[in-house]
Amino acid sequence: MFYAKMHEGNNSSITAVCDEDIIGKIYREKNKVLNISEGFYKGRLVSEDELKAIFKKSININIVGKNCINLAIREGIADKNSVIYIKGIPFMQVYYI
Repeated sequence: MFYAKMHEGNNSSITAVCDEDIIGKIYREKNKVLNISEGFYKGRLVSEDELKAIFKKSININIVGKNCINLAIREGIADKNSVIYIKGIPFMQVYYI
């Protein structure tokens, strides 16, 4: 399962998604910090099929976690060469312009 949360702003939106098992954790490596905060990422708990639909309708997406990232790559939402790793946890941002 995955957490997905939509953030709406002035003429913009961002969808935050992460693997269920890493919510609330903080990873540090040298000068990088990956904070998978509940405030930003913990929205609805969704299935793989629901997350596929969310990916297709989102314009800007923050994706954290091995399962989320692998799904995004399989679905053609993201490129594996764009993944950043912090303490072995994959992270990426996808923007459609």
